[in-house]
Amino acid sequence: MPNTTSRTYGGRQISVVTVRLLTKSCWFAVTPLPDDRWEVTVKADAAQHLPDDSRLPAEPVLSLTDLKTLGYEIKDDNAPDFRFYWVRGEERSNGSFLHADVAHDDAIEDAFANNELSRCDDCGKVHTQFTLSPVKKLSMRIEAGSPMPSGECDCGALAYPIEERS
Repeated sequence: MPNTTSRTYGGRQISVVTVRLLTKSCWFAVTPLPDDRWEVTVKADAAQHLPDDSRLPAEPVLSLTDLKTLGYEIKDDNAPDFRFYWVRGEERSNGSFLHADVAHDDAIEDAFANNELSRCDDCGKVHTQFTLSPVKKLSMRIEAGSPMPSGECDCGALAYPIEERS
């Protein structure tokens, strides 16, 4: 679409962005993308109304898809008070939460507490220290002073440690 501007936002940011655009009476279109991402398109003359990430809620360092890869699932108890919790095999969160986002954040804390997590630099897959292969021909694949990879993804690309946000 000519004369438009687009920006991508995460699942916790999209409602803030759309409310802001509605209050400014802007025309906009929202396109859902994989991994709880959303593309917002506005007319070029309204581009100043698209907020940057510094004015929005922080997105979690691990998406729901990432957590699923690690074996976590966010569930709700379906009781009238609709409490959310996470499960991972036989493990379960220590409590239940009023919002799915809080259960999501608690699952992320648990994942970091129990694993050294890395992300593939090519396909984006999340790995634990046990799911990475040793790096083949390391000296030929990194430059002096560059970050040290944690290992090699099954796609063959290098994976690097994920920094936990505080």
